[in-house]
Amino acid sequence: MLRVTSIFMACLLLSFSASAFDVKAVARLLETKKCVQCDLRSADLHEADLRKVYLQGANLQKANLGGADLQSAKLY
Repeated sequence: MLRVTSIFMACLLLSFSASAFDVKAVARLLETKKCVQCDLRSADLHEADLRKVYLQGANLQKANLGGADLQSAKLY
């Protein structure tokens, strides 16, 4: 799983040269399943495993969540 996360993070870094989101916040989210009031604007979370994540107050404006698994996610 760590390898998949590393590959995913590398892709994120390469695809967003002037990103609006906090790269550390995405890494923290994928590792801990928590990201309270973090900046995920325009983050590419396409097909990410976001089951049971806790995203209270996170900014998801324009984030790509297509195909992401948000089962039991707390978004409020």
